[in-house]
Amino acid sequence: MAGAGLQSPAATLHYAVILGNEVKGVKQTVVDKSDGCLEIPQFGTKHSLNVSVTAGIVVWEFAKRWMTAMK
Repeated sequence: MAGAGLQSPAATLHYAVILGNEVKGVKQTVVDKSDGCLEIPQFGTKHSLNVSVTAGIVVWEFAKRWMTAMK
């Protein structure tokens, strides 16, 4: 995951995760107002992930980094 503040999430800040659909994604105006944007790399013939799978990957990676930062 790349993006501002995601290497070591701070417990005192608020974060939002915005997920788009596989065809239209997220509106450019929303992306422009965001502090960061990430893309999950994929290999092979698939070019998208189910939104619930994507949410699980993002939330787990964020929680893992947050727990590491709190140690």
